[in-house]
Amino acid sequence: MQYIYTLIIFLSTITYSFSQNETSAVSPESTDSVYVTVERMPEFPGGIPKIGEFLQNNLRYPKAAFKANITGKVFGTFIVGEDGTIRDIEITQGIGYGCDEEVIRVIKLMPKWIPGMQGGKTVAVRYVLPINFSIGKK
Repeated sequence: MQYIYTLIIFLSTITYSFSQNETSAVSPESTDSVYVTVERMPEFPGGIPKIGEFLQNNLRYPKAAFKANITGKVFGTFIVGEDGTIRDIEITQGIGYGCDEEVIRVIKLMPKWIPGMQGGKTVAVRYVLPINFSIGKK
């Protein structure tokens, strides 16, 4: 059953990661810019397979959500800094029942990411990580 949750979460992450739009948040001249899209987006160490593994090992379906049969997608948003650290974590769209808090908890556990690049320099990038909570059939 845990495998089904993880597979759904992993596939949701892959799909959304490649669908981000192509606009930057601020002008590149600003020294404290936070971009939305850059030439090279930030990456979890090891790429998509490793973020899937990380989520599988760390994300837990909240008991309240499971008991209430709550399913849906939680959008965790954070900034990957120029040094790869994660900061400013927030939920931009949640489903409640402990799922939002669980996404924040797991994002806080993540190691440093490979930072985004723009114009040959590392830059801070706002990243949206969708996590799908779904109760699969046996």
